[in-house]
Amino acid sequence: MERRAHPSQELSSKFYNFESLLVSQQAKAPGRYCAGKTGQFNLGDVFMWREDDWVVFNLGTQKTWGAKAELKAIESSVNTMVQLAAGLKIDKIGIPKIGAGLGGLEWQPIKDILIKIGNSTDIELIVFEEFVQSK
Repeated sequence: MERRAHPSQELSSKFYNFESLLVSQQAKAPGRYCAGKTGQFNLGDVFMWREDDWVVFNLGTQKTWGAKAELKAIESSVNTMVQLAAGLKIDKIGIPKIGAGLGGLEWQPIKDILIKIGNSTDIELIVFEEFVQSK
């Protein structure tokens, strides 16, 4: 069976609002989120945060906040994320449309990268192409 990144609208409504999760976690431990501001977090890097059952991967896809994302950085950071996840025995990763929102890139080239990486790993990449408001 071929594994690949795929859209999953039916799952997205079951996930907590990711932004709210990050804001609440940042309030608990602000030091976890300052690596980029100090120059310790670069293009292609992955910042992994674990607490209890949560694992959050922050991917370095833009040089600075508001800068355009870079395809090479997306590919590098997603590959690193998949390697880290494999080491943790994670079998599924939910991914938003990274690089295509604030990152300013067209979605199709990013989607092609995610499909290529998804086809090369046993980890299922669940790509949320459309936001569905939870009820």
